[in-house]
Amino acid sequence: MKRLHLDFVAQAGRVQALRWTALGIGIVTLAIVAAYYQLKVVPHSQQLNQEFARQQAALAPPPARSTMKPEELTAAWGRAQAISDQLNLPWSRLFASMGQTASNETLAFLSIEPDAVKGKILVVAEARDFDAMLKFFQAMQASDDFSEVTLQSHLINHTVAENPVRFRLSARWKLIP
Repeated sequence: MKRLHLDFVAQAGRVQALRWTALGIGIVTLAIVAAYYQLKVVPHSQQLNQEFARQQAALAPPPARSTMKPEELTAAWGRAQAISDQLNLPWSRLFASMGQTASNETLAFLSIEPDAVKGKILVVAEARDFDAMLKFFQAMQASDDFSEVTLQSHLINHTVAENPVRFRLSARWKLIP
């Protein structure tokens, strides 16, 4: 029988050279990919980010700027404060005190116009007769909630069979702080 001779050492040198060659090719490939990434991908990504930022800025609303002059702003603030004061008046107390002074069966309120700045109210009402109007007027004068009650005008409607009296009076409203 013939002898079998295996030489592992001789082949190890060839394999080692193949390994070093594969490693060199891998390093060169890695350098090519890194260079491509730095030269092509990074600038393109930065360009896309800049375009996105530009579009986002174009879509964003502009910052709010007041076009009013200081004196106009002060006047507008004063009007807003006057409206707020009107809304914060004790309306339920006014209507309750007006209702207490009126007899529901003989008097109908047509309008009640309060003036919070002057602290006055203007009442337009219609009474069944002249006596009902005088009772209401006297009740307003006797009320603790009103002062300076003045009958400004009255008119008897002769075209209606009952002859109602439409009248207008003003008073100072004490409920206003």
